[in-house]
Amino acid sequence: MMVGPRTVEQLLQSLLDRYSDYPIYRDIGRVETIYTDNQGRPKGVTRTLSNTTFIRDRGLRIEVQDCNKASCPTHAVVTWFGGESRLWSHLNPDWRVEASLELAIATAVGLSNGVALYVPSLLLPDLIASQPIRTLTNLVRLDDEQMDGQVCCRLMGEWKQAANTSQDVIQMDTHEVDITPSYRQYQSDPVVLWIDGQANLLRGIDLGCKYPDLHITTTIRYSPNCPSVISDDVFIL
Repeated sequence: MMVGPRTVEQLLQSLLDRYSDYPIYRDIGRVETIYTDNQGRPKGVTRTLSNTTFIRDRGLRIEVQDCNKASCPTHAVVTWFGGESRLWSHLNPDWRVEASLELAIATAVGLSNGVALYVPSLLLPDLIASQPIRTLTNLVRLDDEQMDGQVCCRLMGEWKQAANTSQDVIQMDTHEVDITPSYRQYQSDPVVLWIDGQANLLRGIDLGCKYPDLHITTTIRYSPNCPSVISDDVFIL
């Protein structure tokens, strides 16, 4: 079953247009990343929660938090307000002014398996040069599926140029997996976008990558909420 006769290009353009002029936006993003070896045996799971709040021409706030380590949680907040970009993280608990919004987001991206970038880059393409969703290639349309009671159009494609964000050590629930230099060469899985068939909002992203002895799959699910009013107080430090 598919919602309407729209082509792949029309679906993607509808998504981009929706975000590029959206006046007020808020969402909750839930990220689950599963690690398995090359025989499919589980190696660990991480979960991350993100929140994005946005008022066009006013401000942006992104918060990401690790849901795995209660004793030492991974936590970062990015704000863009009054033309100034600031970053706070558990690594540096003092608010720091960054040269650009993109630099501030870069730290949050590393802590959130990329979720801190995808929606903000759609909302502010003029301020964020990295545009992974806009540059997807070889797009095809998959069968529509439901998510939270909403019919979603699904597009599958490939990153135009996957950024190598692997670290020397990947931390998981109770142990660590070493990423040696030979692991830095990896193959990205196809990317699947879930687009709300009526609202033209992003509801999910499925992605992953394969290393020689490790397969990482990430599932991102968004719960967008577009209120009529948001107070500027959410951007005040």
